[in-house]
Amino acid sequence: MPAGSSFHWGVNGRSFNDTESIEQFKLLADSFYGSGQARLQNPVYLKEIELGNQPDTWSQLINAPYFPHNYTMLFQRISSQVIDFFDTSLTGFSIGGNGHFNPAYNSLIWTASALFQADIFSDPKIKKNTPNLSNHAYCRIYDGFIPIPGQLMDKANIRGNLSTNANDIKATRAEGKKFIFVSLPFGQWRPTLTS
Repeated sequence: MPAGSSFHWGVNGRSFNDTESIEQFKLLADSFYGSGQARLQNPVYLKEIELGNQPDTWSQLINAPYFPHNYTMLFQRISSQVIDFFDTSLTGFSIGGNGHFNPAYNSLIWTASALFQADIFSDPKIKKNTPNLSNHAYCRIYDGFIPIPGQLMDKANIRGNLSTNANDIKATRAEGKKFIFVSLPFGQWRPTLTS
């Protein structure tokens, strides 16, 4: 990697094991700030950590309902224990990485507003160091469409993603945060077909 490269890293959290998640954060901190960084020829940095990966789908793992308030409690519990591992002037935390805007999951309750109403930012330190709400938005993943590289970022797909997420973008900005599309993959997350 070229010197100065930045990473957006995710810690899944769906094991529902706080100890495991916290250990993953410790490894990240060591890799980017500790002995791991010292071993690199070219220094890189951790720009953002996303806690959670599509928590709207976690109910399938536990065979029980899993709602925004459940994720809010997990986010607050783990973030408060690991935030001091990182240089927050360089690294910010990110909410979610939800796939909740994909109607295939029938999860219309997973909105940015639901997370804010669940008071995800009740801890001022977490709010200060969480600049973004992440979203995994899928482009035509289910209808058999096979795009060529770059096609997922054409005007129609960009317009569609912005339009379907307009309310959540507005709610996120009202909280003083950025709404970002972390990935717009197709199919089995093939690198050449991810924009």
